[in-house]
Amino acid sequence: MSQTAIALVNGHAVDYVSITDRGLAYGDGVFETIAVADGKPCLWQKHLARLLNGCSSLGIAFVNRAELEEEVFRLSQQAKPHGVIKVIITRGCGASGYRIQPSSTASRIVQFQDRQTFSETLYREGIAARFCKQRISHNPTLAKIKHLCRLEQVLARMEWQDEYHEGIMFDYHGNAIEGTMSNLFIMKGSMLKTPKLDNCGVQGIMREWIIEQCAQHRIAVEETDIDRQSLLEADGLFFCNALIRIWPVHRLETHDYDIAKVHQVLRQFNFAELGVML
Repeated sequence: MSQTAIALVNGHAVDYVSITDRGLAYGDGVFETIAVADGKPCLWQKHLARLLNGCSSLGIAFVNRAELEEEVFRLSQQAKPHGVIKVIITRGCGASGYRIQPSSTASRIVQFQDRQTFSETLYREGIAARFCKQRISHNPTLAKIKHLCRLEQVLARMEWQDEYHEGIMFDYHGNAIEGTMSNLFIMKGSMLKTPKLDNCGVQGIMREWIIEQCAQHRIAVEETDIDRQSLLEADGLFFCNALIRIWPVHRLETHDYDIAKVHQVLRQFNFAELGVML
């Protein structure tokens, strides 16, 4: 196994899982993608809390927290200086069929990879984005959870190649929910707004961090319904996730934004605690 792609499956240095694992068969599990800077997993406690909450919501009995944390921090030491840790928790192996076996034991997968380097130009000059045709279905039970079932996002990302960096996904009521791999914020006047996630979407770690930063700096932020027209009438727009951190949007299909307004707000945030200086 190469030094730039290292995996542990239930503590063993292998790069495969059983064909009976329910994560493989049914997407029965949760995952986290964590930026590593200078050998440390960024915002680890937030990632861990979301992971454990997801397991609890899905009824996955995950009891190996101590082993997981040791493996995450050990593999993070591979970063030179940056990397990515991916953690997957599945319900474990079981017999054929949807019924959960009482004897099932949760599986954990921890993988380290060299981090994909995103150009600082994308933050400085902004990105081009598009509207996705693929919609996100409502399921309040799964809303906010970063579960393994990502087919809607896969189908949405198939809609373009390299001409855009990200796409906005809507629900079937016409409300913007998120990007294919990120959360979404718009700027209107001095206020930030982000889509409500009561019925669908992932409650991102960077989304949470940005809301906390807004509270610290007394910047108004609202979780609300955002439709297509609201996006076009916004003063600014940006995407966020744990790896890209923040991508301001300079163009949404044929509509242009002044990203200086977004930068003016973002300069107040403490990016140093993320291991970066934007």
